[in-house]
Amino acid sequence: MNDLFLDNKPWSYIRFGIGILSLIAALVYFITHLGGFHFIDYVIIVCFTFAGIANMTNDFGMQKSYLCPKDKFLVVRWINNYRIRTIHFSEIENILLRKTEIIINQKNNKFIKLGLNTFRTDQKKEIYKFFIKLSEDFKLVLSRHFT
Repeated sequence: MNDLFLDNKPWSYIRFGIGILSLIAALVYFITHLGGFHFIDYVIIVCFTFAGIANMTNDFGMQKSYLCPKDKFLVVRWINNYRIRTIHFSEIENILLRKTEIIINQKNNKFIKLGLNTFRTDQKKEIYKFFIKLSEDFKLVLSRHFT
């Protein structure tokens, strides 16, 4: 089974624009306060600059999502999540496909929600196909609720 890598291009362009605006704001703030700097002025300039760089680099790569089935594990890296989740296939109780999210229920009564609102329609179809194929290959319980 192949890995699924997703990138949200429209949102990336919006974030890049916000990053440029933040860097411009830092530059304008620096120019307008050339006469005398206080400690808070340095903090504001550093924060605007950091926010600009973070937005221009899509949160240092946090905007990428992927699903990778390994030998006995599913590796999930979802948009805006800081940590990579590794789920053992024997721990998955069922997978619920919905119109706006995918819920992976685990046997220890924990669940993982994967939101689909930020993805395009063709990417959502790829994600649905991935989970359908995953459930067939690893004999996982899959239910669909698209109402």
